[in-house]
Amino acid sequence: MLLSLGSAQFGLDYGITNKEGKVKEENIKKIIEIASKNNISMIDTANSYGSAEEVLGRLLPKDRYFKISTKLNSQISESFSKNDIKKWEKSLLKSLKIIGKNSFDSFLIHNPYDLKKIGSEYLIDWLIGIKERGLVKRLGVSIYEAKDLLDVPNEILNLVQLPLSIYDQRLINDGTIKNLKKQGIAIHARSIFLQGLVLLSADKWPNWIKKSSIIKQKLLEEIAKKR
Repeated sequence: MLLSLGSAQFGLDYGITNKEGKVKEENIKKIIEIASKNNISMIDTANSYGSAEEVLGRLLPKDRYFKISTKLNSQISESFSKNDIKKWEKSLLKSLKIIGKNSFDSFLIHNPYDLKKIGSEYLIDWLIGIKERGLVKRLGVSIYEAKDLLDVPNEILNLVQLPLSIYDQRLINDGTIKNLKKQGIAIHARSIFLQGLVLLSADKWPNWIKKSSIIKQKLLEEIAKKR
């Protein structure tokens, strides 16, 4: 198992528990330094994470190697044509240039619904092509539930990014994770701290969260104190 550093808050005012907005660049430098010293060598980012790519391009140390996992933005159009390939290509090459990389370790489809649209064969062919050209090492999808994996071609399924936490065990219980592992597909777990909620006292949870969930968090806190 490897740890990866998420970068959404490097470029966005992101997170349920976030009261300070984007992380300041001096703190991002410290985070990257701590990550590097503790053998955390992968960073997850996306073009849709505001200024995260620009920040990483400025602050990633040149003398240390970080693998970058990134994503294709959710596509607005309901169908694709050959003309879309130029747009995807331009976006990918721009991201590589901004971050200062020749290739990305992983390139994910942010919205698996894009693979079910009319003309999705153009997207799939382009994805296979960028891997063959060495612009990305692995292809995959970011999902919310098991059904998002239906009809995803094996050629672009080297890895799956999925939600997993102490409170979200759906993809363990339904056998999805076991099945992916059996096929040799890499798994990237995200939302493990639920945007910081798991690390926050239940008394400080937002009041829109249902009471039963807050009670579970209080029980978890009691177990943590006893241990």
